[in-house]
Amino acid sequence: MATFTDAAELHDLVRHYLAHPEERAWLAAAGRARVLAEHTYRHRMQRLLETVAAGDHERLGSRPREETVADAARREGDTPLGDLLRRLPTATPFKLDGVVQGLLHRAGDLSDPEAILLFLHQFDELYVREQRA
Repeated sequence: MATFTDAAELHDLVRHYLAHPEERAWLAAAGRARVLAEHTYRHRMQRLLETVAAGDHERLGSRPREETVADAARREGDTPLGDLLRRLPTATPFKLDGVVQGLLHRAGDLSDPEAILLFLHQFDELYVREQRA
């Protein structure tokens, strides 16, 4: 993967790869191979399922109905989910819709837990709720 730190370096890289088509083709092929080996939808789903399977389902099933993200963050402690919940407004209901609404108002790149929650919410809206209707 070609990286750069500023516009001038980007400009130099573009000129370099335009002048060296074999190197450019090799870099593109290597990047494609890595994406196919490590970053496909199947890889993302495997990571999602591993994350969900690693959860404490008994504890999650017994949580109070009116729990807020602050309550859940205290219970979660120093975990990726706990860290995510501490970044949301404390009164946000600890329900998928509530957490997702909090995430939608944040700026910046998504963490893995944030992306997983947004995916689950979309799946819920598109497939689960449709099946109930």
